[in-house]
Order: sequence, then structure tokens, then C-alpha cells
Amino acid sequence: MAIVVETSAPASSAAPGPLQPEGSAQQVSQGLAALESMSDAFLALDEDWRITLVNASQERMFHQGRSETLGRVFWEVWPEAAEPGSKSWTEYHRCMEERVPMRFVERHATLDVWTEVRAYPSPGGGLCVFFRDVSEQLRTEAALAEALRRAAAAHRSSEFEQQLIGIVSHDLRNPLQAIRLSAEHGLKSAGPETRQRRSLERILSASERALRMINDLLDFTRVRLGGGIALERGEAVDLHGLVAQVVDEVLVTRPERQVAVERAGEARGRWDADRLAQVVQNLVGNALQHTTEDAPVRVRTWAEGEHVMLEVHNGGTSIPAEDLPRLFEPFQRGSGARPDGGRSMGLGLHITYHLVHAHGGRIGVRSSADEGTTFTVRLPRDG
Repeated sequence: MAIVVETSAPASSAAPGPLQPEGSAQQVSQGLAALESMSDAFLALDEDWRITLVNASQERMFHQGRSETLGRVFWEVWPEAAEPGSKSWTEYHRCMEERVPMRFVERHATLDVWTEVRAYPSPGGGLCVFFRDVSEQLRTEAALAEALRRAAAAHRSSEFEQQLIGIVSHDLRNPLQAIRLSAEHGLKSAGPETRQRRSLERILSASERALRMINDLLDFTRVRLGGGIALERGEAVDLHGLVAQVVDEVLVTRPERQVAVERAGEARGRWDADRLAQVVQNLVGNALQHTTEDAPVRVRTWAEGEHVMLEVHNGGTSIPAEDLPRLFEPFQRGSGARPDGGRSMGLGLHITYHLVHAHGGRIGVRSSADEGTTFTVRLPRDG
């Protein structure tokens, strides 16, 4: 489509403004052709704000033909920019009056279009104005900003929930400790085979299980909030003796079960004894929880140079291959967990993983129908 130019000057004389730049007719034609083919919308204004030139992109962007715009005053065509004191009105007038280039973004409400406007003073006293449609860019940026805002809000909410879990768990420990101590005191005076003793034993067992769950929640909160699990290393710990002690304690609540304990070499290292006992208790408890009473459970400890190894094996049903990659994630419970398994939140292995890594160690698992399931922990002696 040809460029239409309105001018009252004779064809042989140059009209003021950017529409008739000095030079050969070929140069002028090439310049006008470039304006016509560009993707940005363009219009030229004379010193009286009348539109003297538009290109095809301006017609497409603003849905106005040349016959509707050429020769008309700019403010008549865009009345939304004509309000004195508005940003658009101010920027256009500053460019016209102060003869300085201006660049700003404006919204055309009737079209729901946002444009980046670049206005330049022309030699004849008017303006050359370019419009670039940035609607999609701004919508994308707004959507991204909203997504980031929601993500930040979700993160803050998650942190609050985790802090709340930690606070509530901490406050629950005191009354549970009181219940446990009362049950222990009552057992000292209860007869060997009385209904009272059986009731107190159930209370003691339930309170200890609840305390373990609360401790797991506290550890989980520390991990999720980025503080990690603190260790208290004292004198060197003998892993052989620690494992034997923990297995005996676990079997007190499961007298019907048997656990084979094997050891080899010297297995001492600088670890947090209580936290390492928690690792052994979680792994042995997990093995007993996911097996029937006749399934074998074996715990091995041995030395490997500057490292000490711990292995807990059970011959129960294997772990499905699709569950192995997320086994150490929080709130994961195997499909083969027994209903009387005690700890039921699925935090034991998650906390065990972080306890091992806090000691500078590594933990892995392998499982198959033929060999059963084996957890292997590798600990450096210096923790």
C-alpha cells in the first residue's frame, strides 16, 4: 500500500517536517518504503499536532485506516491521551515544546493494547512517533511476577507451618514426659500380673512412641528450615557396643522377634552416640516393621580402614523398584508396613539419611525378591 502524504506545498518544494527529507527523489522513496515495511507503527505530526503520515503497521495496530487519521489533530484520534496532566499528554508536549526525545509506555484502553512510545522532534517543528506493541511482553512479565509472588507466599506459608510444627511438638514433649514418668513410677509398685500393670505398660509404650514421633517432627523441622541436625561429639564411640545395646532395647518391645548381630574389626570413631543410636534404632525398627515374625533380621558392623560400616538386612518382601528413589524422602511409607509398626509418619528414614550425612557419612539401600532388603551406612571415623 502506498504512503499517503497531505501537504499544501507545491510538489516541487519541500514541505516542513520529516516527510520530505532533503536529498534525491530515490532517497526519499527508499526512506518512505522503509517506514512502510517496518513492524513498528509510525506517524508524523506537524507543529499543529496534525497527522501527516502513517504507515501500514499503524493501521493494523490501532485498527484505523489512513483516511480516518491523516489530516486530523492527534488528540481527536487519541482522545485518551488528550487529558492535560496525564502522562501521555505531558510526555508528548515536552517532546514538542522542549524539542527533546521522549520514551515511555502508554495503554490504549479501548484496544487493550500497551505500546512503547518513542517520540522524536522533527526538523520542521513537528514530531515523529514510533509505537511498539509490548502488550504480550507486559502480560508475560505480570504473569511471571504473580507466579513469583505466589511462590514467595507459599514459601513463607511453608516456613510458618514448619515452625508451627516445631513449636507444637516441643510443647507437647513436657506433658508426655510427665505421663511417661508417672507410668514408670506406677510400674514399680504394681504387681507382676495385674490389670493395673498391663494398663501402665500400655500407657508407657504409647507415651514413648508418641515421644519418638514428636522428636522426629522436631528433627524434620530443623532439616526443613535449613538449620540441620546438630551433633554433640564426645569421647570415641564403639559402634559394636552401641549396636548391641540398641538392638536389646528395641527387642524389649518386641520379645517375639530375633535379630542376629555380627561384628568384625575395631569400630570406634568420634560420633554423636545418641544420634548414632537413633540411626541404628530407625533402621532396625524399620526392618522389624516391614517383616513378618519368622523373617530373619541381621545387623552387621565392621571396619574398613578409616571408615566403619553398618549394615541392616531383612529377608522380608522386597521394596518395589519405583519406590527406591524416594525412599529417604519425608512421609514415605512402604506398602508392606505392618499395621502395628508403631511410628507411622514416614519420617524415620528421612531423618536417618540426614543424621548419617551430618556425620559425613553415606547411606544406601538395595532390595530384591531373592536377597531381601539391605541398608548400608558408611561412616568416617572422625565424624
